[in-house]
Amino acid sequence: MKSRGFIFPGQGVQRVGMGADIAEHSPAAQRVYAAADSILGMEISTLSFAGPLNTLTETRNAQPAIFTASVAFLAAYLEVCGVTAVSDLPRALQPSLIAGHSIGEFTALVAAGAIGFEDGLRLVQTRSALMQRAVEDVPGGMTAVIGVSPQVVMQLCARARSADSESVVGIASFNTPQQVVIAGEKAGLARAVAMLKEHGAPFLIPLRVRGAFHTKAMASVQDEWRAAVEAAPLVPPDIPIVANVSANLLTTVDALRHELSVQLTSPVRWAATIDMLLRRNLDPILELGPGAVLTRMIERIAPATTAVSVHSPRAVRQLADAGAYD
Repeated sequence: MKSRGFIFPGQGVQRVGMGADIAEHSPAAQRVYAAADSILGMEISTLSFAGPLNTLTETRNAQPAIFTASVAFLAAYLEVCGVTAVSDLPRALQPSLIAGHSIGEFTALVAAGAIGFEDGLRLVQTRSALMQRAVEDVPGGMTAVIGVSPQVVMQLCARARSADSESVVGIASFNTPQQVVIAGEKAGLARAVAMLKEHGAPFLIPLRVRGAFHTKAMASVQDEWRAAVEAAPLVPPDIPIVANVSANLLTTVDALRHELSVQLTSPVRWAATIDMLLRRNLDPILELGPGAVLTRMIERIAPATTAVSVHSPRAVRQLADAGAYD
């Protein structure tokens, strides 16, 4: 019997209306949103369902909104399967590895049983507030670079930094062998983008974020973030988590705390994460949450692997069938 993998999306997938359909069709998802509204002290449900997009895209809002939406999809799936925890799923439906991209790693913690939803949301709220402050201290952005090798991108970012000793720009996420995301403060990012255009990069796509995440631009909040991670009520995961920073399997609380504490200032090694999932012969790999960004990455990297985006009530119902995608 093949084993499954669960993956969860990160910041940038936010859109007005996300989560509205699953909350309408699933009482479990409705409860997730009600709890989130209460914990956050704001109606993240209304912001997610109705916008406006500019407010939803703010880091302090986008991260809790994406986390809540992904947990809502997970809760809806567990509900139709008749269980309340991923570890209680029937053997045919249970993942053997779980991963999440950036903020999605916190959804992975919840899915793996390493932290409860409420405590996870409080940690995400702290993370998003700290990162919002760092964004205000060092305004910047992120750009997806497609069709240029990571080695060349790193070289060009180094050249962009050499032009100004105060500049911050570098690779924030190694998504696929032919797609990386660079991030930096405005001037450094602009220089790097100009160099990539001169190099002939076929696709440069600005992302809907306003900060240089996963770079040294987040260093001003690093100490506070580390303290928040140390205080978080983590427990050993029921299912191993593939780490963003190291792409290693996380099975202990100490390993979880170390990885999470350095996540803000370290690049996401998503290509290595996918490689780990593929080397374990996981098929299908299910992306639960808004959008299908991670699913499309897997389709490009490993077209023979079944990757399924679970971002609709219909997809949730299909997955409730133990034979679906086997």
